[in-house]
Amino acid sequence: MQFRKLLKKLIDDMLPDWRDQFLCYKVLKKQLKQIYSTNSGSNKRMKLTAGDEIDSVSADDKEVANFVKLCQEQIVKFNNFVLDKQEWYIIRIEVLEGKLVAAKDSNQEIELMKVGRDLVDLHGEIVLLLNYSALNYTGLVKILKKHDKLSGKLSGALVRLPFIQKVLNEPFYKTDVLNNLVKKCETMLGQLFSMNEQQFESTRRKEDDEPKKKSFVEVPKELIDIKNMENTYMKLTLSALEILKEIRSGSSDQQCVKMEEL
Repeated sequence: MQFRKLLKKLIDDMLPDWRDQFLCYKVLKKQLKQIYSTNSGSNKRMKLTAGDEIDSVSADDKEVANFVKLCQEQIVKFNNFVLDKQEWYIIRIEVLEGKLVAAKDSNQEIELMKVGRDLVDLHGEIVLLLNYSALNYTGLVKILKKHDKLSGKLSGALVRLPFIQKVLNEPFYKTDVLNNLVKKCETMLGQLFSMNEQQFESTRRKEDDEPKKKSFVEVPKELIDIKNMENTYMKLTLSALEILKEIRSGSSDQQCVKMEEL
């Protein structure tokens, strides 16, 4: 299946406030068709180096410059979305950390379970954002590769490599903070499960000391709910992972679209 169709399939299933934040792949592809159907007679070739400013394309080819500008606008959109989400996640995890400590100190089981559910949701959304970054990076690489393929046939401008070298330093691509937040969520969930298991073991021992009224030990329902929870974010994340897998397995340019330690 084509990347455009795979991306559309994911966006259609995505949360409403996420749908407009993905790469406008269809728009970029349409612009490429317009450029290279009208400029089929062009014989001008320009190759950017890593140190060149992307805007320098405009001196030689206005239409290519407009295409590159649109790609740059997409990156601004990715950066704003990721940074806004990232800031909210940092605040949210600090709030949940405080609630977890307070609930532990006062032994509030219901509040602990609520914190656990919120942590599962937060973890799922952060992982989804990591996949958002990967998908948009992959889409950029593909559309720029398509541009250079069309341009190369006509001895035109090559923009992919210098553009991608700049992308590697963009906030949406750098995912260290998000990875650390994922680990923090997992640590907090581990603490929560450990507390519940200790409580379960304590209850089991008490029941062992009492006359047996039941032939089994009842596991707290809330713990089962958290461990078996299939939240919306995780379902979307699994869908995104499947699409990434399909994209990469069918790509002849896997080295270019591979994320560095995402």
